[in-house]
Amino acid sequence: MKIDGARARALGRLAAAQTTSDVISLALEEAPAISFASAVGIYLFEDGRLDVHARGAPDRAVLKYLSLPAGSDPLLAHMQAMRIPVHERSLFSQGEWRAHPLYECVAGPFGFDHYLVAPLIGRGGIIGALTLARGRGTSVFTQSDLTAIAMTTAFLSVAFACHEHCETSILESLSQLTRREQEISTFVAKGLCNIEIARQLGVSVNTVKKHLKIMFAKLGVSRRAELAWLITSGGMA
Repeated sequence: MKIDGARARALGRLAAAQTTSDVISLALEEAPAISFASAVGIYLFEDGRLDVHARGAPDRAVLKYLSLPAGSDPLLAHMQAMRIPVHERSLFSQGEWRAHPLYECVAGPFGFDHYLVAPLIGRGGIIGALTLARGRGTSVFTQSDLTAIAMTTAFLSVAFACHEHCETSILESLSQLTRREQEISTFVAKGLCNIEIARQLGVSVNTVKKHLKIMFAKLGVSRRAELAWLITSGGMA
């Protein structure tokens, strides 16, 4: 999926974060624009407890959510089991959702009709979640939204895992790339797939794949999202 200009700028800001606090602050600031959400939360699982950071939701809503008995959020539980973004229509009909305690006690009273939870993945598994809510009268989350949000959480996951990188180490890592590898990595950071990159450069898809394999080994990454994070952080995209 190609990234539009606004989302590219938002993801670029996320990639530039160098501390966990920066990642959280920027995510809370940028995620609503990426997903057209009324409220956003970053849930982090730390030592058996849930650490919640939110924007757009009243403090009373967050406190009400945290006061619910363990296991009261079926979307969070399903997300943890399946490791994919989940919204209320994934599990419930509209009537079932409106009758569920999560809606009756938290979402509904504070004006939120639609709720989505997406995983943040660390080296040891799921480390938290990006949560999004849309207000009353707004549209439901669509497959297009899920694709954009999955890309956002991929960037966030990498940023959380790599926030200890300093600018010098990133630039040193990128200096290993050849000119052609830098061209390919820039296209990756813009969201182009291998076929689109091959067309841009006038080479075969297999050639692009070979370059990517070499680049992953040079930079010590295993996913395109990690490569995109390094390229953006290093100012190459």
